[in-house]
Amino acid sequence: ATLVLRILRLVFFDRIPPHAILAVTFTRKAADELRSRLQLWGHKLAQLLPAHPATLQPGVAPDPGNLQQLFAGTIDSLCQQLLIRYPDAAALPPDIADATLSDALLRQALLHDRRDTDPQLNALLLNLRGSGEGPWNLSAQVRLLRSLLDRRSHDLLDWPAFLQSTDAPDDKPARLLLDQIFRDYHRAMQQRQLLDFPQLEKTILQRLQQNALTPFTSRLQAIFVDEYQDTNLLQEQLYFQLARRSGAALTVVGDDDQSLYRFRGATVDLFRDFPERCTSQLGCSPNTVFLRQNYRSSAPIIRFVSAFAALDPQYQQVRVPDKPPLLAASASDNNTPVLGLFRDSVESLATDLARFLLAVVRGPGCVIAGRRIRISREHGGSLSDCALLCNSPKEFTSGQPPRKRLPRLLKEALAANPAPLQVFNPRGQSLPRLTLITRLGGLLLLCLDPDRSVQLSSRRLDQQTRDTFDRWRDAATQWLQLEQQQAAALFVRRWADRAQPDQLQQWPRCTPCHELLYSLVQWLPEMQDLPDSQSLLQVFTNTLQTTGKLSRFNGRILTFPDRPELSQQSVLHLLQFCLAPVAAEQATVDETLFDTQPADSLSILSIHQSKGLEFPLVIVDIGSDLANPRPSNAFRRFPDLPGTPHLQEDLLRCFSPLQQPTRSGRDRAFDDLYRQYFVAFSRPQDVLVLTGLRSAAPGGDVQNIAAGCTRAGLDMWTPQTLVEI
Repeated sequence: ATLVLRILRLVFFDRIPPHAILAVTFTRKAADELRSRLQLWGHKLAQLLPAHPATLQPGVAPDPGNLQQLFAGTIDSLCQQLLIRYPDAAALPPDIADATLSDALLRQALLHDRRDTDPQLNALLLNLRGSGEGPWNLSAQVRLLRSLLDRRSHDLLDWPAFLQSTDAPDDKPARLLLDQIFRDYHRAMQQRQLLDFPQLEKTILQRLQQNALTPFTSRLQAIFVDEYQDTNLLQEQLYFQLARRSGAALTVVGDDDQSLYRFRGATVDLFRDFPERCTSQLGCSPNTVFLRQNYRSSAPIIRFVSAFAALDPQYQQVRVPDKPPLLAASASDNNTPVLGLFRDSVESLATDLARFLLAVVRGPGCVIAGRRIRISREHGGSLSDCALLCNSPKEFTSGQPPRKRLPRLLKEALAANPAPLQVFNPRGQSLPRLTLITRLGGLLLLCLDPDRSVQLSSRRLDQQTRDTFDRWRDAATQWLQLEQQQAAALFVRRWADRAQPDQLQQWPRCTPCHELLYSLVQWLPEMQDLPDSQSLLQVFTNTLQTTGKLSRFNGRILTFPDRPELSQQSVLHLLQFCLAPVAAEQATVDETLFDTQPADSLSILSIHQSKGLEFPLVIVDIGSDLANPRPSNAFRRFPDLPGTPHLQEDLLRCFSPLQQPTRSGRDRAFDDLYRQYFVAFSRPQDVLVLTGLRSAAPGGDVQNIAAGCTRAGLDMWTPQTLVEI
């Protein structure tokens, strides 16, 4: 709202043309919201202003249609547009590789000569991995390599200095192998004329430094950057260069207490120290304006959130200096206190949470501290007005055997009611274990490689992927044995027998794999009817699209009687590039397919997912997994060691202009955990409920900063802080 009003003032009152304004947001969704509000509010403003001509500058014609000329988008979409609109005359503009494609190329670089099994490389990577990160496998290796590769760009590292450093001589072979993996990755990108997003940003920064984007920068008069607390050094330099080359006014908006993306390279210090950095880079001293009024939440929630931010004395050292506490702008009479619902077991916790939600959404409500909590269906309210925020929305633990976590138990408890309540949790389950993914993946394998001969011949499939393929095959085989699946079984048998002499001459020599995929989907009607199931089909179509860019067979299945080796290679590429990323959990559900959540359903989100969202009623899980104070769960409640991003900073920042962090890795882990729960506690409008096991509740046996514990181990909350349900 602040950015929208400021932009409208510039356009309607200060005579700044919209095409001279640049507004950079953190997400595409935020950019869409910004453009929507500008159009809506601009149209209303244009209707009002003719009645008050004295408010307009001479010669100004209020035309909200001109607002479409304003750029509002993410930094990556801006860089992509600049690359297209102002191409380098000496070369064709490259394409931009999405995460699926770029990670597939990085995976191939790692698997070359089975570098993934190199003990020195694994030792280096494991030393950069914090606790609680799950099993160490190929997928985890690729994620960590991606993080290091991105940080190399984000922190503007002196990479040769890192490779030649003598600080850890035993690591030198591993560092050189790491460099070779990255070189092979970049070579593969260049051969395909691709850029990943960090490379894209670096390319635009270089062109700005060369003053090669004057047609764009010369028109800019105002630059706005939202969510600046999650900016990295590379992006900061982009903003400073844009301001320097254009002379435009630079306005940044953010909240250091809501910086969540250190694991993606964000450096909150850039926001906290913005006045000094702006003076150093641009030669001007910015004016700081504190936006104290909170228009979202009730007064009790605002007081609670402000007190939580001030809870830990050491956390105050890294906050913006002289930052005042928040104030509730709403004059609402809503004085509902912050609530706590804690039980001795996660099963009873899920049951009682379900009863609470049922009463609030479908029943007469709950009377607590003299106030009735109820979501009125008569006034359009529904379960969609509620959300459960968790450290992780996964429904099962990663151990063997998997155990049900609170999201799963709550889902089952809500579904068991006479009037069942639904949940929306697109990240709740591991993709390779979802029934539809397992079934469709298994059917594809039975058609493509029925005897496993191609799978067994490949050196580029890790053991986890092979095991998942076998599990998929077994599940699909059992499904095909059902009497009602006789037609599907016949179709699969024909595909499996395509190389037999009686079929070989009749079979098409070249079949696009997407034809096979959609033929199989006709026997999976749930993949066609349900929105969330359609997103699972999109997982396969996305990886198949990636296969078309990586494979010389372009995602086609060849069947040549006289060239069986080509037929096998075409199948091998489909296994490697299409199915293996799904099996290894490198492919993800595209949540942008959901414009909104399904009606009348409870959102279950990670705290990171909830950033920028708000709900009338929010339940924050502060400890449903914390029955005992184990080292493996310390990172989620009371860090005893640095996490992965902090270990990477400690290793790499001395080779960056950012220089070595002044705070210990453990302290930075604490700081980030305070910020995470600050975001969670500030999502509700009217009702905030903290939930978990009694062991992790305020005053419990498990130290937990989300329950009012400082890093010094002091419990700061009193019995009056929460009203227990």
